[in-house]
Amino acid sequence: MGVPSGSKTPIHDDCLGVDFLCKGSQGETLYSRVDGGNLERYAELEVVEVRSLQPDDKRV
Repeated sequence: MGVPSGSKTPIHDDCLGVDFLCKGSQGETLYSRVDGGNLERYAELEVVEVRSLQPDDKRV
């Protein structure tokens, strides 16, 4: 999937993916859900990790 420069994606659940970049960089914030998960369309989250993907980095 091509993503235009400066784009942001909503928080979503990826169970499997492959990331690679041809140029530029991609910031990524990983979250953990800390609530009970019993309310639809609501979640309390905490940041687990912030990372940056650079060209030639590979992440599976």
